[in-house]
Amino acid sequence: MIRKSSTALFFLVAYCGLALIALPPEGSATGPMLLWPAAGLLIAILLHAPRQQWPVFLVLAGIGSAAAALLAGEGPYFAGACLVAHTLEAWLAARLLTRRKRQGSELLREWLADAAAIGVIAPVAGGLVVATSMYAVAGWQWFDHFGKYVIAHALGIMVFFPMFSLVVGGSLERWLKRQSPARLLEMVAFLALVAITMCWAMWQPWSGAYLVPVLVAMIATCRFGMTAASMAIFVLAISAWGADEAGTLVQPILPMDLSGGTQFLQFYFAVAVICLQPLAGHITQNRRLAKALQD
Repeated sequence: MIRKSSTALFFLVAYCGLALIALPPEGSATGPMLLWPAAGLLIAILLHAPRQQWPVFLVLAGIGSAAAALLAGEGPYFAGACLVAHTLEAWLAARLLTRRKRQGSELLREWLADAAAIGVIAPVAGGLVVATSMYAVAGWQWFDHFGKYVIAHALGIMVFFPMFSLVVGGSLERWLKRQSPARLLEMVAFLALVAITMCWAMWQPWSGAYLVPVLVAMIATCRFGMTAASMAIFVLAISAWGADEAGTLVQPILPMDLSGGTQFLQFYFAVAVICLQPLAGHITQNRRLAKALQD
């Protein structure tokens, strides 16, 4: 009983903290939102928890979302909308991820189906709740806030869910135990290089610098597979987010009209996810086929 209570309390604090740091300081009515990592944590928890425990985690997440909104100075209507939207979004994503899958289906096809579920359908459902509620009670611009919600939550899930799922499910611990010290050192070096090159790119005036962290992450993915891709995307996002919050100015020289650093970073994270996760799935599929042929 004590262990269950401490686990629930730890989840509530972690979820509320992730939600609080993601809310814009100037307020959700006008401020931009880069990512929503709390959604990735909640979906990972639901995916690995027994179905009968889902209501507990959903209630705790709703409380955490509302508490974070109130602590950030948002109004009670927004807190209530977040409570409903975030729990609905996570429940829908978890249900879609646990659907019955066909035997022998390709990993890339599975990834596309899962990406549509957690990166499109679930965030759209949550965005409809928040945008419609705040339009009705506070007159917020519907399309503007719907778009901000969907993009931030979709990227938050796609970027953070794979890493949180590895940690929560124990896959990361098992993977680390199987690696030799030399391979672990190599993996740490790759992740450190991803972080360093990402922070370096944030200070460069030319947009080509942003290709370097993705290339390093792709090399790590080719060397270590799916686990490395999840960790590399996580490190890349944390490094960019931290550097941006530290006061760096992102002014990419791009042919497209992107206003401000938030939109560019969201575009950049989306490109990184689209490049790395399917690549990791393709490599994993080929390695499984090669092993099956050897056996």
